[in-house]
Amino acid sequence: MLGFINQFKQRYSQYFKRKYGTPGFLRRNPLDIQIIPNEDEAVERVIAYVQMNCVAANICAHPTQYLWGTGDAFFSNSRTNGKRVKATNYPDTG
Repeated sequence: MLGFINQFKQRYSQYFKRKYGTPGFLRRNPLDIQIIPNEDEAVERVIAYVQMNCVAANICAHPTQYLWGTGDAFFSNSRTNGKRVKATNYPDTG
């Protein structure tokens, strides 16, 4: 996992440098990889933590306001007019 992330950071930094002329874009961003225990509400807490990063970084006041995030799907009380996908809509693979 660490190898993949480091490769991604390196390649994206190279792309960003070519496009915008900014060197070392992701070099100063450290990694913190931890195993999420599958007990209690650990997974739910991690998902909420990730969704709240935009608030912790003072980008917005509430995760539903972050245009590039999915906080609206997790924290909004409003219902969307989406279409429910049922298992019967998929071709039989068995």
